[in-house]
Amino acid sequence: MGYLVCYNCNIYYEVTEEQAKELKKCGKCGSPMTYFEDLEDCYHGNSRKRGNGKTEQRKEHYSNIIGLGILIALIGLSLQFSVFLPGTMVITLGVVVVILGCIGWGLS
Repeated sequence: MGYLVCYNCNIYYEVTEEQAKELKKCGKCGSPMTYFEDLEDCYHGNSRKRGNGKTEQRKEHYSNIIGLGILIALIGLSLQFSVFLPGTMVITLGVVVVILGCIGWGLS
């Protein structure tokens, strides 16, 4: 008997090794779960299988992209009051960057 731990939801499931092979993602949040032979090992980071651990890094990366898009849109908004056409194009670029960042954030 082992344990599957979801660090995102802060929960664990007691499972057999066969069940652990079938269950790869948390039923609540969809995050990858980590298998431990002993539940105490999850507090020390001694997992037998490790997830890729990059989900949070990707979300932070896409959050930065969204912030950049908002900044570009704000710059375009300020330009629009002085020069109409370039300001509109910069706003459009900022909105596109925000949308791409949101899509990437949702997929990670």
